[in-house]
Amino acid sequence: MESRPVLWLPSTTWFDFLSRRVEEIQRTQIQLKHRNPPNLGIMTGILNHMLRCIVSTPIVYDFHVRESLALMEYRNVVEKAGMFFLQELELNFQPCLDSIQETDDCQVLGLMGLNAKVQRDRALFSQHCRIPDGIDQTATFPIGPNPTWSQLKKAIAANPVLLLKEWTLLPKLQNIAVVVARLFCKFTEQIWMMVDRTALKGIEPTPTSLPDAMRCWTAASIDQTLLHTTFKACNTDLENNHATHGRQGPRSTSFAGCMGVYFPPQEMSSPPRNDSQWSVFWGDVGYITAYHKLLEDQTLEERLYLNDTLETIFSHLQCLPASQKITKKSKGFIWKIMQGSFVLNTNPRFYKIESLSKESKKLSRTWTRQFFVRQLKSRKVFEESLWRSHGFHSIAGKTTDTNRQIRRARLQRLSTATKNKRKPPGQPRIMLKTRTLRSLTPEDQDEFSCSLAQLVGIHPLTPDISSESEVDSTEEEEDGGGEGKSDEDNKHHSYGHFDSDDIMDMD
Repeated sequence: MESRPVLWLPSTTWFDFLSRRVEEIQRTQIQLKHRNPPNLGIMTGILNHMLRCIVSTPIVYDFHVRESLALMEYRNVVEKAGMFFLQELELNFQPCLDSIQETDDCQVLGLMGLNAKVQRDRALFSQHCRIPDGIDQTATFPIGPNPTWSQLKKAIAANPVLLLKEWTLLPKLQNIAVVVARLFCKFTEQIWMMVDRTALKGIEPTPTSLPDAMRCWTAASIDQTLLHTTFKACNTDLENNHATHGRQGPRSTSFAGCMGVYFPPQEMSSPPRNDSQWSVFWGDVGYITAYHKLLEDQTLEERLYLNDTLETIFSHLQCLPASQKITKKSKGFIWKIMQGSFVLNTNPRFYKIESLSKESKKLSRTWTRQFFVRQLKSRKVFEESLWRSHGFHSIAGKTTDTNRQIRRARLQRLSTATKNKRKPPGQPRIMLKTRTLRSLTPEDQDEFSCSLAQLVGIHPLTPDISSESEVDSTEEEEDGGGEGKSDEDNKHHSYGHFDSDDIMDMD
């Protein structure tokens, strides 16, 4: 090394190495754009700097790139190793890199463009709304042991890798027949062969063994293979007392039942429809034709073993396309594409939960309020805080309680019986008994006269006390009990010259 030798490499080897670095950086940038983290601008600046370093040693002009490289100790790593790697980069976690800034600032948003702030705010909002309580990356139950159906759907769509258990090959599938393993490998290869090259991040899978074929259907492998994916939760095997909370409509097909979708029975020797995607697999080189030929050459026990083994394999797959089988009325499909993304179902066997719980509307509103918090104090609260800061316990000459608080306090003082008492609608109608005044007793007359006087608003006639003679005459009349007067005069004295007909007309 002291003589500084020159190392000669073939141009194909050197340029293939450079192109591979460009492809990996491009693939990482595509995944970041699809996930849209809050620090997308900072991560993009770091990847662009690494892209420029492939063919030259560029000068770093942007301040946020220099700051990020300094936080990652870029110069020290290059002096020791001669190259720089993002070894701590984890695209499935938030944040992707622990040592850099987690959110784009105003300067980075200005460099990214007009829609950068909207994308960043959408990314921050998705962190609160998709999984409000957050995902604990090291916990056994990242979203809790008993989440609701809506929480499970949002968590699976946000990050299926963290919500699914790690896939391992079962011991009973390690020593299966070679014929079954080859058939499943052929099925996997031909299903992935339908995807166009522009929709793939890398190379389409070509498994050569059963573990490789089953690993192609894991969430991590699918996310690294397809460019745009949408993972959905499945409601099978999640029953609580034979009921799945929050899930309406028909049940999803179990993964073991999907074996009949991809491997139709032998009675269907030809496809019902020729204009379907499934009809190609009934050709001479299709895996369905190979499956039917394999059934013809076997005994009844061997056929049962083949179907049971395929059902066991399908029941232990992490993901499968949201396929629809072919029928006489429907041509079906294999890959479902919705809004430019491939839709895949996840296996409930791998969910990191114990069971589902009922939906809680109050809890969902609480999550929304946690994000949309009040930015400023109300006027009354601010005024009270201002007075308290000057040593006063309350506002001078004012009450600190709002009208709403006063009404609530008044309602709390009422008893439960008073709160639950039924109030008749509208004003009560005035109902009087159709009895003549002559048939009433003196006790009834007194009670009737008071209620009527109060109701109509006319008080009984009171004598004028300005004259002593009139006072004495009034006392004599009271002592005498009204002797010498007719019933008609007593009536006028009590009711202020009202007739009985007038009283009945008021009703």
